[in-house]
Amino acid sequence: MYDKDNDFFKLSVRDLNTGALCDKPRADWVSNLAWAKNGRALFYVVTDLYKRPCKLYCSMLGSDDDDVLLLNEPNENVYVSIRNTKDFCFATVYVFSTTASKVFLIDSANPLSGMTLVWEGDPFVHCIVEHHQGYLYLFTDAARGGQPTDNHYILRSSLDVAFDKRIWEGSGRALSESDDGE
Repeated sequence: MYDKDNDFFKLSVRDLNTGALCDKPRADWVSNLAWAKNGRALFYVVTDLYKRPCKLYCSMLGSDDDDVLLLNEPNENVYVSIRNTKDFCFATVYVFSTTASKVFLIDSANPLSGMTLVWEGDPFVHCIVEHHQGYLYLFTDAARGGQPTDNHYILRSSLDVAFDKRIWEGSGRALSESDDGE
């Protein structure tokens, strides 16, 4: 719910069976959120006093346990965002700044299993990671072969590959994380 007097969002969850607000999660200064698979958990990002999204939490619905802090980004130039893949198999965590961009995945079926780095790039790069039938798809405007591009394009990589071995394929040639396509 938006608190217009204080200019921030408050997070609360309503039990649709009873109509009552759940005891948790309850948080102020929430910038965005994503549901885990089957609605068992809720990921949410909280801003600091300067409205910089910087802390990622996971709340297990129906549990009395405290919400788990998954990421706390102390660098004032780094911002955190989260969203679901279209198939809700993963939550994608975007960590970006003026010096770098990173994308992590969280398995929605196992929300406390940790974050896996799947892409790392230059600053100010736009990208969206999606999942479909065992593949990750990256929609981005990242430089190709060291050359900036004015267009977005799609790359694909198998989900079952470690970050340091991941090869993003697309547009007739492979772009490797380690060589930035050169």
